[in-house]
Amino acid sequence: MPGWPTLVEQIKLADASPVIVRTHPEDGFLLHADTILAAITPRTRGIVINSPGNPTGALMEEQEMARLADAVKAKQEGHAALERALGETAARLNLSNVARVLEGNPALMNLRLMQSRTAAQHAGNTLVIGVPGGFVPLKPGAKAANAESNEVT
Repeated sequence: MPGWPTLVEQIKLADASPVIVRTHPEDGFLLHADTILAAITPRTRGIVINSPGNPTGALMEEQEMARLADAVKAKQEGHAALERALGETAARLNLSNVARVLEGNPALMNLRLMQSRTAAQHAGNTLVIGVPGGFVPLKPGAKAANAESNEVT
């Protein structure tokens, strides 16, 4: 601040809450990367840089802009890595829970295998299933039963 007044109103029109980073006359109203970075929170969704500043005409120096861009990129990459790790952890927990449930309920495993087999057949695919310690017996489908009863011996 100072800044063009409609910038704040445009942010409000987008249903967002503006966070104003103050500039000071002592240094010519220059924008500093550290000041902007200090204002970024986990809720930050965008950054509007008014450069040249209106009405002061102050510019954000190129090296400050580069520092800001590098820091924001690093934060975004860090958040993306965290999201990936959280997603992978949730998937592992889900698989672990499913394994525990199936271990205690073999009938559920049979049901899931039959669903998978049916889905694969309707898609024209072949389903190959390996289960540790043996196999899960599945009753042949209607087509297989009819084919067996129509065989000539």
